[in-house]
Amino acid sequence: MAVLAVLAAGCGPGSNPELPQCPGQTVCTVVEEQTGMFISVVNAPDKDVSTLYAFSSPDDPVETDAWILGFARTTITVNGGVSGDAGVEVAMLDGASLVELEAEDVPVDGWFTDEDAQLAFERENKWYAYDIGRHVIEIRPRVYFVRLADGTTYGMQFISYYDYTGASRHPTFRWVEMSQ
Repeated sequence: MAVLAVLAAGCGPGSNPELPQCPGQTVCTVVEEQTGMFISVVNAPDKDVSTLYAFSSPDDPVETDAWILGFARTTITVNGGVSGDAGVEVAMLDGASLVELEAEDVPVDGWFTDEDAQLAFERENKWYAYDIGRHVIEIRPRVYFVRLADGTTYGMQFISYYDYTGASRHPTFRWVEMSQ
């Protein structure tokens, strides 16, 4: 994994040299020097085929049942509920910044998974907003907690839908294991 010196939160069209530079990679993870947290970029170009991701192998797309999150453009699935058998659950905290949270901030209740009626990352107006005037995906100020069946919990916060060149379909998020 590479080291990233500074990362400005936000997203939008146009290049952003402060985002990780991962040309040609399907999944790329760097360490953010300021916080010690990880930043992952997932290339999610297809609306029908997900790029599968696991926190345990953040530099490689996962091709087995070990996946945690699936990325297909703006659609994100979890390996739980109707989308998978691994029992992955999600909780969220609006208006928070991951860099300011600690393990005791992980919610006790309010966990959910993918359901027929609604995917976990589509709850509460989805993880993003679409600005129709500018045709831009804007990230909501929200922290997600992703809990595996064994209780391991990760905090994650989306920071962009674009890569460093401004190309769309590259969900980029900061994450850390939230040990208790």
